[in-house]
Amino acid sequence: MRIPVDRIIEEIRKKKAKRVLIQVPEGLKMSLSKIYPIIVRKTGSDVIIHGETCFGPCDLALGDLNKLGCDLLIHLAHTPIKKPGKRVVFIDVFDDVPMSKSLLEKIIKVCKGKKVGLAASIQYLQLLKYVKKIFTEKKIDVRLGNPKNKYFSKGQISGCDVSSVKDIEKEVDLFIVIGGGLFHGLGVSLKTHKRTFLADPYKGDLIDLDSITRRKLALIADRIEKARNCRKFGVIIGLKEGQTSMKLVDYVRSRLKGDVLILAMSDLKPEKLAYYPWIDAFIQTLCPRISVDDLESYERPVLSVEQFEVMIGERRFEDVYPSVRRL
Repeated sequence: MRIPVDRIIEEIRKKKAKRVLIQVPEGLKMSLSKIYPIIVRKTGSDVIIHGETCFGPCDLALGDLNKLGCDLLIHLAHTPIKKPGKRVVFIDVFDDVPMSKSLLEKIIKVCKGKKVGLAASIQYLQLLKYVKKIFTEKKIDVRLGNPKNKYFSKGQISGCDVSSVKDIEKEVDLFIVIGGGLFHGLGVSLKTHKRTFLADPYKGDLIDLDSITRRKLALIADRIEKARNCRKFGVIIGLKEGQTSMKLVDYVRSRLKGDVLILAMSDLKPEKLAYYPWIDAFIQTLCPRISVDDLESYERPVLSVEQFEVMIGERRFEDVYPSVRRL
C-alpha cells in the first residue's frame, strides 16, 4: 500500500497544525515511519506516530490527541463511522496490487451465468471498480449494495459492517469479496446465506469459503454451548473510542444471575484474562469479531453480545449466522 504523503502534508498545512498525531493500522506502521522525515521536513510540525494497536475507526485516539496536546489527528486507511470532529481527518489508503489475468479468469469462470454481488474493504475499492467494469463488459450480472454507513462507498464492507452485501443478498446467487487474507471475506460468508468466494490479489487465489466458514461455525457453537454450563461470568467493556458502552454492559449484566465481574480493557488478550481464573466465561462488548477470529486463542468461552443472546435464548443461532442455513 502506498501512503498518500502529499495529502497528509496538505491537511497539516491547511489546518496550520503545530503538533500532529498520526494513527495507522498495524500493517502500515513501518511504511509510515519511512516517510515520517518527509512529513516533518515539509510541514515543520511536531509529528507523533500513534504506536498503539489500531483495528478500525472505533479505535480513534481522541483521548491521546488531547493528552499529547495535538492540534490534529490524522487517521489513515479507515472510513469514519460518524462525522469526524474538526481536529480529525480521515485519509484513504488504497492498495496498488494488480489483479492478475489468471485470477480474473478464475473469477469469471465461477460467475458466468450467475447474479454476482461484489464487495471489498476500503483498500481494494479501486480493484472493485475494475472487476465491476470487466464483468459489465463480459455481460455478467453484477451488483454493488448500498451500505448503511453514509461514509462508505457502494460495495464497501468492514470487519463488523457487511450491510452493503446484506442489501443485495436476496438479489444475487453468490458473493465475490476482493481482499488480502480471510478477514473480510469470512465476515461476509458468516453473515449471509449465499456462497462466498475470496479473490486474493496477493496470492492470485480464488477461495471458496464454505469449508472455512463451516469450521468456524462449529467452533462458535461449541463456545456458546460451553458457556451455557458456566456459572461465573465476567463482562468486558472496551476503553477505546467507539468500543465503550456501559449500556451494553448493563444489558448483559441484567440477564446474568449471581455476581458478575466487570472488566475494562483497551485490548483483549488471553494473557490478560489469566488473572481471573475463577471466572468460567466472559462476555466482551468491544467488537463482535474478537469472538469469531480469536476464539481459538482463549481456553475459556469469550462470547460477543450477539453470541451471548444466542446462549440465553433471546436469538437463534441461524439469525446471527445465516450461513448455517446453507452449510
